[in-house]
Amino acid sequence: VNELSSWSSSADDMTRFLKNLNPEQITELVQDREGLRALYNELRAIQARPGRHYLARTRSGSLIGCVTVKEAKQQIPELQVEILPPYRRQGYGRALLRYVIQDLFQHTAATRLRYCTGPYNEASMGLVRSLGGVLQEPTSAAEKLLLRTFYIYPEV
Repeated sequence: VNELSSWSSSADDMTRFLKNLNPEQITELVQDREGLRALYNELRAIQARPGRHYLARTRSGSLIGCVTVKEAKQQIPELQVEILPPYRRQGYGRALLRYVIQDLFQHTAATRLRYCTGPYNEASMGLVRSLGGVLQEPTSAAEKLLLRTFYIYPEV
């Protein structure tokens, strides 16, 4: 846990993204208080749920990254992926996430998987798309500006 908490996250990317919102986008967010409140509450609720963790390590035991599955026993579990910076863009995240997706569809009642990321995180969106993730329409102006939600369905 200590090692995970010390990772450089996408917080800097998110900060840059938010600083680059134009006045119209900021106005849209401010006017959509209910959408912001709903999005905030949903994200807090997801974070509070217990999770199942899948870890990826090198042969020598060094941590590569992890996938956390929130609500693993529900029909629509939420996936959260974090790969250590030195291992990004080398296929480890894709391999780990592919394994987790297969495991969840084979061993749980999941009918689809939910994957959320910020619109500033092109690598994350590319990853989920490469694994069959389908972008969903946002439900509010706040969600449209701040979040991208994908669903992954079982292969038939």
